[in-house]
Amino acid sequence: MKKLILILLILLVFIFTFTMAAHAGKLATLPGHLVPNALAVSDDYFYITENSTIYVYSLKDFKLVKKFGKKGEGPGEFKGMPTLTVCADRLMVNSTGKVSFYTIDGTYLKEFNNIASGHTFNPLGSRFIGRNSLPDKKGQLWATINIYDSSFNKVKEIYRQESITKIGKGWQLFSRTYFKYVVCENKILIAGDKDFVIEVYDLNGTLLPAIKLNYQRVKFTEEHAKKVLEYYRTKPDTRDEYDWWEKNIHFPDYFPAIRDIFKADNLIYVRTYKEKKNYHEFFIFTASGKLHRQVFLPIAASQAKLAYPYMRDSAPFDIKSGKLYQLITGDDKEECELDVYPIEL
Repeated sequence: MKKLILILLILLVFIFTFTMAAHAGKLATLPGHLVPNALAVSDDYFYITENSTIYVYSLKDFKLVKKFGKKGEGPGEFKGMPTLTVCADRLMVNSTGKVSFYTIDGTYLKEFNNIASGHTFNPLGSRFIGRNSLPDKKGQLWATINIYDSSFNKVKEIYRQESITKIGKGWQLFSRTYFKYVVCENKILIAGDKDFVIEVYDLNGTLLPAIKLNYQRVKFTEEHAKKVLEYYRTKPDTRDEYDWWEKNIHFPDYFPAIRDIFKADNLIYVRTYKEKKNYHEFFIFTASGKLHRQVFLPIAASQAKLAYPYMRDSAPFDIKSGKLYQLITGDDKEECELDVYPIEL
């Protein structure tokens, strides 16, 4: 009897593994994309942001449905690199000095102009939550998270964090999480410190019990530092003054506990700096803050020539309906492929 049960268990594991493998891999080849900047996925579409244009593809047959946006300041145009947020019934696009709204399939609706540079927003019920940077009277720069009304007027500051740039002390790179926040189930979650602590607020900005996890941070080694400094040595706008950057960049002994935080399917995904053979560690929490599980996902490397090491060095990816979607750039640089990987939830 025990032997029969063992055989059945092995068979089930084999079937599950085979099923997972059968549903992982390339979904489609997408010609014309060199190095996409971002990927977002909704129920029926997926969206590729490349330079100042957003491409809308059908998730059913992977055909291009529409593309919108170009460089400029007029209606339907974007100044700077736009970032896309998929809402329940519309698309929200942040760009320099502007927030634009489109239907889910990419039809222009409206936009708000004359928004101060440096602001980025996400929907918060009928209002918005946004990030901004501002100096104090001593000149020290602070990053803040605020609640805004439906016309993007500031209502309340709920969180602030000292910038990694400190007066007279240079750049404190990787000294803390790069100020990430999400909105999930009527709660605002902010990962802004170096330890595994996620601040939680309600929709009015009232502080709630935090999400905490006892976590051993990844050591920041000399090899990590060399890779980051090489980025500044080769980047066009810093290479001529590389001696200044090398002198004024300071590194910590350990990476922050949290690398990124985002919401998918009403679950909260928290990415760390820990890797195992190109598989990256994620902790998945429920909307109530309960740890659901730990997973390692195969996040591909960015093919951009100057991808910021350990911060913006991943290929564009998104998670939807328990699947990891990624854009993998081809070797010929004239096309990319959409890959999928099922997540064991």
